[in-house]
Amino acid sequence: FSLIHAEDRAQVPERINFVKASTTTPEMREYRLLRQGGGIVTVECSALAFEFEGAPAILTFMRDVTARKEAQAQLIQADRMATIGTLAATVAHELNNPLAYVALNLELLEREIEDVVEHCDDRARIRDRLRILNEGTGHMASVVRDLRSFCRPNAPPKPVDVREVLES
Repeated sequence: FSLIHAEDRAQVPERINFVKASTTTPEMREYRLLRQGGGIVTVECSALAFEFEGAPAILTFMRDVTARKEAQAQLIQADRMATIGTLAATVAHELNNPLAYVALNLELLEREIEDVVEHCDDRARIRDRLRILNEGTGHMASVVRDLRSFCRPNAPPKPVDVREVLES
């Protein structure tokens, strides 16, 4: 009993009474045991009530499932990371299209600003605001690139057919 983790000890007397009263083999339970060096081991425990030398007894089997639990936790973490990668790819894609549209129109507006506001005294102020907008879209594009690089594995570069890129 002293080897059972303090948080799991309260379950043991109830479990013993359940096993003694049960007419069938009770389902397995998990407990944490304390190692001599202070570590914790997770065990799967099955118990069977029987009579031993005329007295009621409980035969208990324990199997160390610590490695399995750690592997399951790693799989869950890997699944979460894959989900985050998918989410990042989706967000990057959804942001990239309108961002490209805004950046292109800002560039066109910068080219045409002289003709549009030919007789305006506030040309410098308008140019400054366009510069600030361009800096903002540049920062947003950087965030989108970071998101896309997060969700792509670091694959080595491969040859690209430039004609296909230009046609698309």
